[in-house]
Amino acid sequence: PRLQRADREAMGQRIADGSEPDRAFILRIVLATAIASLGLLQNSAAVVIGGMLVAPLMTPMVGTGLALVQGNLHLARRALIAVGLGFATALCVGLICGLVVQGLPIGAELLSRTQPTLLDLCVAFLSGAAGAFAYARTSSGGHEEVLPGVAVAAALVPPVATCGILLSRGLWTASFGASVLFSTNL
Repeated sequence: PRLQRADREAMGQRIADGSEPDRAFILRIVLATAIASLGLLQNSAAVVIGGMLVAPLMTPMVGTGLALVQGNLHLARRALIAVGLGFATALCVGLICGLVVQGLPIGAELLSRTQPTLLDLCVAFLSGAAGAFAYARTSSGGHEEVLPGVAVAAALVPPVATCGILLSRGLWTASFGASVLFSTNL
C-alpha cells in the first residue's frame, strides 16, 4: 500500500534527522566498529553481529537516495558527509583495533571478507532492499532502525573493520579485497 502524505512527510523528516553526522552518530559508528572488529579478531560471528546491531549507517544512505530523488542538495550534502565520515571513522577504528590486538591470528571471519564474490553482491543488494522497505513501512515508534541498521551494517561495517585490521598488519592485498567488498556493497 502507498504511504499517506503525513506518513511520507514523517518518514522524510526521520530520514533528514538521522542523516545528521552528530556526536551520537559518530559514537555509534565507533562502538559498532569496535565491537565488530573485536568479533572479527576473536573469530566470533555472534560478536560481529552484535556490532552490526549498533551501526547507524542505513539512515544517511537512505537520506542520500531520498535527496537524489527529490533534488534536495542540502540533504544530499548532509547525508553524504554522514556516510563519508561514518566510513572514515569505521576504517580508523578498525585500524586502531588491529594495532592494539596484534597477537591474534587471522581467522575465518576476517578471511571471508577478503575475497568478494557475486554472492556477496547479491546479499548486499537484497539487504539494502529489505532495509529500505522496512524503513519505509514501519511506524515512527518502535524498531524502525533495527532491521535497516542490520541490513546495511551486515554489508558495510565488517568489511571496513576488516580493511582497517588488515592494514594494521601490513596485509595490503587482503585489505584491498576487503575494500573491494566494501565498495561493491556500498
